[in-house]
Amino acid sequence: MNKTQRFLNYLKGNLKNMVTIKLLFVVLAVAFCICLDTWNQLPFLWEAERGSLTVYYYIFNSFVYGGQYVPYVIPVLSTLIGTTEYCVEHGCGIEGVIVARLGSRSAYAIVKVITSLVGAVFAVLAGMSLFIAIAHMFQPLYSTEFDMEASGFPYYSFLVSNQGIGYFLIILYLAALSAILWNMTALLCSAYFHNKYITITSPMLFSYFLNRVLTLFKIPDEYRLDYWLYARYSSGNDVRMLLYITVVVFVISGICGIFFVKKVKHSGEEQKNG
Repeated sequence: MNKTQRFLNYLKGNLKNMVTIKLLFVVLAVAFCICLDTWNQLPFLWEAERGSLTVYYYIFNSFVYGGQYVPYVIPVLSTLIGTTEYCVEHGCGIEGVIVARLGSRSAYAIVKVITSLVGAVFAVLAGMSLFIAIAHMFQPLYSTEFDMEASGFPYYSFLVSNQGIGYFLIILYLAALSAILWNMTALLCSAYFHNKYITITSPMLFSYFLNRVLTLFKIPDEYRLDYWLYARYSSGNDVRMLLYITVVVFVISGICGIFFVKKVKHSGEEQKNG
């Protein structure tokens, strides 16, 4: 069996191993985070007359403005699927065995990057989609009656067309980008600290630190990555703004991924020399 086949088999095995009860728990927990951010208003979802409230209200108040669980807890939950696996395997001492079977530390590290991204993105998208789907059973996604309140916020043109479906797809896309960014920073953190709990909490700490620094230095909204990721700012051209966000997130995440792979390779060389 050649190295490519071993790589693909190991990748398939990692992806298959993610489908556990833990994945179901994380998906449900992500959906529940939206509930917690709008806990006082949640009963109105099914008690209010249909159309007097919209699903947009709950997503806006948890994802865009005012939420605490969605921006800070969901990134933590998303690390539980695949991002913590490297430091767990390193701590258990089975990292060397797996590398020996693969024949390459780079291949091993790349698989960890892929599984981290796939697990995080799937958990976040599935959890948020679950909430939206259940909430839509009671209330519409959006109603034109709320145009005046929503008109001043980004991606409004997508909100008022096709019953708001385009807007919700954008929110899910931004949530996926956020999951990619924070999980890649967490994965890089795991390569240096080899501690599961530091890895899990690092997205919350990094995102909070970013928010505080940008606020402290009074960085304008147009340069705030946290505002970009949570649909609080758009340049006026929504499509172009989404392209900017995508490029920035992929550049930062790509750098984190490259440094993670290099660190894993370097740690192997240190073990040999040690």
